[in-house]
Amino acid sequence: MGLERLEREDLGIRCLDVSAGRPPFAPELDRKLAQFYSAQLTEAGDIILGESRGGSFAKLLRLRAERGFILRAESQGTIHGVASVCVRPGYIGGEPKRIAFLGDLRIEFERDLLRGWRRVYGDLLEVLREWPEAGGVAGCLTAVVHSDERAVRALVEPHRLSPYRYRPLGEFRVVSVLGKVPFGGFGNAPFRQRGFRIVEADPGDLGRLIGFLDSQHRARPFGEIFADELPRRLREWPDFSLRRFLIVEDGMGRIRGATAPWSPGEAKRWYAEKLPTRLAWLGRTLAHLPRTRFYRPPRISGEGEAVEALFLTHLELDFHATRAEREAWLAALIERAIERHAAEAWNALVFVDFKDDPLEGALRGFYCHSIDASLYSVHGLSGGGEIRGPLARGPLPPAFELCVS
Repeated sequence: MGLERLEREDLGIRCLDVSAGRPPFAPELDRKLAQFYSAQLTEAGDIILGESRGGSFAKLLRLRAERGFILRAESQGTIHGVASVCVRPGYIGGEPKRIAFLGDLRIEFERDLLRGWRRVYGDLLEVLREWPEAGGVAGCLTAVVHSDERAVRALVEPHRLSPYRYRPLGEFRVVSVLGKVPFGGFGNAPFRQRGFRIVEADPGDLGRLIGFLDSQHRARPFGEIFADELPRRLREWPDFSLRRFLIVEDGMGRIRGATAPWSPGEAKRWYAEKLPTRLAWLGRTLAHLPRTRFYRPPRISGEGEAVEALFLTHLELDFHATRAEREAWLAALIERAIERHAAEAWNALVFVDFKDDPLEGALRGFYCHSIDASLYSVHGLSGGGEIRGPLARGPLPPAFELCVS
């Protein structure tokens, strides 16, 4: 079953395979897709965000996975809708499978197009089950911001005409750590917990990092298979290396946590179209604080400015540990990341905190802002209207790498 099944002549819907090894498509179309996507704003809680792709819509998709495709709706040379699908190996129920991430959905509010897109979405789930390029997909993952009411109504809420269903996997907060509160860190978790240290990784740590990350992800829905994925990221992600990793080691030298602060650069950059009053006031106030060798004042983006996010990628904290231990480790990782990247022009350290297992205790002593969202598995329906391939939520939250999603 090929991707051509997803195309609709009457709606101008076309499908473009951007898997590794495929010839690059026209740069003009890539730029048009990026421009359309950037113009579609998202109301993310009390902030309105846009996302720039630096003139290339496809670049971020190639960082996500080696296989994927783009759906676009176009008429008379004008883009009216876009979505992407990226397929990768991953864990479902602890077993290696093929997994799809459904992302980047932006559609103009036009009734016929929305109805047609629903039908295509149902066909998409059928195609993915048999797509020969991917070897068949066992599960589909997507994310939706809670305050994006149009997306919630159109996609998440069951509709009699929708040949698919969204099943909740976990609610989370996108946490942006803006900087340290002056003198606020003395009451933070690292000062109450002992028996660990933060070290910077070197090339000799590759094997044990893969072992730790893979053991964590094997227990999560949609986890990464890091024996393959970490070497791929080291090859494909720009300015990314093992030396970016910060490792939590216990007294016996075992890895208990890790993260790699990194930015996808122009491939994905948020900009703040509208800020809440609190953030705007905080930005103006903190701009006057002096910078010293001991303190880096937060640099909060103004309205219309780019948000230079430094993502805490590969953030894993040993789920066998207590919450107090994991909060202490997370606070220490944030402290070290701020110190190590103090000279760089970032506005926020960004990570995902799941509401079923929140680690907000790690954030005392930091200025923060958060956006509420959820992860869903997406399923087709059988002829009798039953959900195909239902997935159990499991005790641990799903894996989700925000920086390339």
